[in-house]
Amino acid sequence: MGRYALKRLVHLVPIIFGITLINFALMHLAPGDAARRSLAGDGNLVEPEVLAARRAELGLDKSWAVQYGLWLKRIFRGDLGKSLATGQPVWDMLAERLPKTALLAASAMILTAIVSTPLGLIAAARRGRWPDYLLRLLSFVGISTPGFVLALGLIYVVGLRLGLLPVMGGGLSGLILPSATLASALACAYLRQIRASVLDELETDYVLGARARGVGEATIVIRGALRNALLPIVTLMGISFGGLLGGTAVVETIFRWPGLGSLVVEAIRMRDYPVVQGYVIWTAGIFVAVNLATDMSYRLINPAVRLSGESA
Repeated sequence: MGRYALKRLVHLVPIIFGITLINFALMHLAPGDAARRSLAGDGNLVEPEVLAARRAELGLDKSWAVQYGLWLKRIFRGDLGKSLATGQPVWDMLAERLPKTALLAASAMILTAIVSTPLGLIAAARRGRWPDYLLRLLSFVGISTPGFVLALGLIYVVGLRLGLLPVMGGGLSGLILPSATLASALACAYLRQIRASVLDELETDYVLGARARGVGEATIVIRGALRNALLPIVTLMGISFGGLLGGTAVVETIFRWPGLGSLVVEAIRMRDYPVVQGYVIWTAGIFVAVNLATDMSYRLINPAVRLSGESA
């Protein structure tokens, strides 16, 4: 298993390199000037001499290819550089925002599991009946609703009209609405996946044998079918959690949640290249780690599974 994990990591190195290269090029092709923004912001005049000196100080007077090469040299030393806007080390900025994003991601995933698992089991157990049709309809509506629309709706109804919860902030009470927004679409997707996986398991021979022996339907669904149906669900959860840890920019921005997503949105607006590149490295690393951990977890759930590359 260790050899397989090392092989996967080696294969992913050029992918991460390519992602950072494309992102660096796109950031420099985008309109705007980080040096001008750091001096005076939009709409204010800056003396050409002052602007040129600032660009030289930030290293922006060099071509983007040279800047990328210098950035790579720092990366190999473990240095993500400093923010062009604030002068803070990028490592410190990411580390400061990471706990907030991790808390939001974990809350959304827990809420997703709590909601989707029982509803998915109910839909599978009541296949072809009204609970199944109703849950499938609700899941379709939930998946089709854009996150920002749901976020604005929750802010208006729950926050402004009813006054039950704060609509922004970094406290625990301010965590509920953004977590619910993120969990809504995820729970709907998981519900459908759990239903499909459990239905496939209910058609297998061991389930038919258990029914013939008089085992209760609830026991068959929960203790048998659900356990064996977890593999595709674990994959889905791993990818979703990795995406949430990478930062949920729209939701964090709407609810003013001080996480990685809102940080990178502000960095893009300010053309803060080191922060955006640091965020890209972090996100790519998270996806690599989560996907690898997901593969490794297969054996814990079902020892019969064999990793395809392990014997290679």
